[in-house]
Amino acid sequence: MAKKRFLRDGIFDEWIAEVEACLSTIPENDPETLYQFQYINALLVMYKTCKVSLERIEESIEFARRNDPTGEICGPLAEAAMHIQTGVRSTYETLQLNRSMESDDVSLLDFS
Repeated sequence: MAKKRFLRDGIFDEWIAEVEACLSTIPENDPETLYQFQYINALLVMYKTCKVSLERIEESIEFARRNDPTGEICGPLAEAAMHIQTGVRSTYETLQLNRSMESDDVSLLDFS
């Protein structure tokens, strides 16, 4: 069965681990890689923040399913979760593209 849900299926945790691994390869205090370090670290912070937000939204959806007989609360919550997932997926795919390009000796993170 294919993975579908970011939290339940561990997709978010896998992506966070990948970003952490990427960050660990970049020297933090090297002036030549400082921008890269800050860029990847900012992505990591965003991923972790979005993960907490999704956890809270999923908890709210479950609460609403149990306590809202009309179901009108679940729709906007599910839409909010979808937007967070779309944003995270987009940044993940961009990071993968950047890493792929860098492996070809072309850096998309070097703006000097």
